[in-house]
Amino acid sequence: MQESADKYSYFNEIKKERRYRVVNILLMCLIVALLVALIVFSTTLTTMLVKGDSMQPNLLDGNRILLVKHHFTLDYGDIVVIDRGGSDDDRYIVKRVVGKSGDVVKFDVEKKLWVRNGKPITDDYFDGEYSDSYLVSSSIENELKGEGFKVPDNGIFVLGDNRNISNDSRQNGAFAMKKVVGKVIHVFN
Repeated sequence: MQESADKYSYFNEIKKERRYRVVNILLMCLIVALLVALIVFSTTLTTMLVKGDSMQPNLLDGNRILLVKHHFTLDYGDIVVIDRGGSDDDRYIVKRVVGKSGDVVKFDVEKKLWVRNGKPITDDYFDGEYSDSYLVSSSIENELKGEGFKVPDNGIFVLGDNRNISNDSRQNGAFAMKKVVGKVIHVFN
């Protein structure tokens, strides 16, 4: 009888060791997965806070946005974050892509609409009317009202959704792609 009890005790010890191994393996897998997620998130994704009203009504002051920082392609209408340099308060701007390298962008003053490569830009992002002084503070006003502004290689032309108050490519011209921090892929409300 003692021999049977010893065998039973021996098998219980083996079962316990197996359970500990399984738990240890699961914990190691969890730790590795968390480390991989942390590395991927810190090198590929980031979050930022929207500051200001230039992207209203689509993005509000205080919204948190998720960006992909590398290996993205930009399409018309995508929202990007651009590093303008300067102080922390106005260093980063959030804008919408309207023109890409080689595009000719202009503003038709009579019709009060944006034109890209000779075709009107139809977007649902701007809800309102352009003010009479819309292009007055523009450093490239003559180009935008005339033949158009040609977006240079590796550049983008961006506008805020709240066009009348936005500080964007109207004032600054095109932004270099190297200044793009990332492409917005999600908005947290």
